Amino acid sequence: MVPLLLIRITNYLKWEKTKALNLGIDFSILNNRLSGTLDYYDMKTNDLLLTRSLPTIIGYSSVMSNMGELENKGFEMTLNSRNMQQENFEWNSTFTLSLNRNKINHLYGDIVNLLDENGHVTAQKKPTISVTAGLSDRR
Repeated sequence: MVPLLLIRITNYLKWEKTKALNLGIDFSILNNRLSGTLDYYDMKTNDLLLTRSLPTIIGYSSVMSNMGELENKGFEMTLNSRNMQQENFEWNSTFTLSLNRNKINHLYGDIVNLLDENGHVTAQKKPTISVTAGLSDRR
């Protein structure tokens, strides 16, 4: 009989979840001499999957964990113009403008706010992970 330590972590690893809003419009005016696109996006990713380092003494160097939340917002604009078009010569211009904002809302899992009797945040803590360990007979 060889004892084997079994560890079961309940509700530990989940898929990343992203909610996104994307709005866009393409346009063309003046007989296609001026065209372009306008795009807006707003995305929020929860349960971000990252590799977390572990102490080497346990025999593994890393493990995947749901460790954070990201927000991405932005606006992008592209304008194309056909400045000149002749038989052997064509001149086109493109102008691009991008405004992108990326924000890390938090890392290392969910944060639980601890409130006082008046509802004010007094501290923060990480929720606990349920771990069950036991011995198994392996022959």
